[in-house]
Amino acid sequence: DTLVGYFSPVTRPEDEGVIGILCRTDLKGGPIVNLLQDIRPGDDLLVKAMGGLKLDITNDGIFWQGREIKSFGLMAGGTGLAPMVQIILEYMHYITKRNPKAQNDIKEPTINLLYAAEEEADLAYLSFLENLHEKYPKIFRFYPVLNKPPLGWTDGVGFVTANMIKEKLFYPPKNDQLIVMCGPPIFEKIMTENLQRIGFTPDLYYGYN
Repeated sequence: DTLVGYFSPVTRPEDEGVIGILCRTDLKGGPIVNLLQDIRPGDDLLVKAMGGLKLDITNDGIFWQGREIKSFGLMAGGTGLAPMVQIILEYMHYITKRNPKAQNDIKEPTINLLYAAEEEADLAYLSFLENLHEKYPKIFRFYPVLNKPPLGWTDGVGFVTANMIKEKLFYPPKNDQLIVMCGPPIFEKIMTENLQRIGFTPDLYYGYN
């Protein structure tokens, strides 16, 4: 039998010899989870690239479809966080290693993440996100949103709304900004409707589904 799973890497393209993926390890992850847990060094798996967001990263800036992008607004639903981690890692490498002088022009966070999940236990990479924000508060910030928050939860509650996008990502829309979203199809559908409601045209956002 052939088991197929669709995953976005969380590692950077330059991390040679390693492909990191984010997947659920419970029943919601599907039958391929057992395979991933059982493989050992020396086993073979067939891996195929499926495309996705293509950014042109140069010494002169980060470009998408021919225009320079200076700010990213990321929206993730559940394990849709995976490509966002890769984007965050690549952007932070660019801004801290490849072009550190670009930090001089940053007046407010240039990479913002809205991260939606059902419960707190569903939030992946939370320590990574918290540590990154603590280290680079002027560059990166994130806002988790839970549909079923625990007692004492002080961040977002319910569903990601148009007002939440305006407050936690950026507004009004500008040509040097890009919204990227990934999550279940219904999540991306609702986020697209929210974006259009507040004036974002299709050339200002990208969805993985």
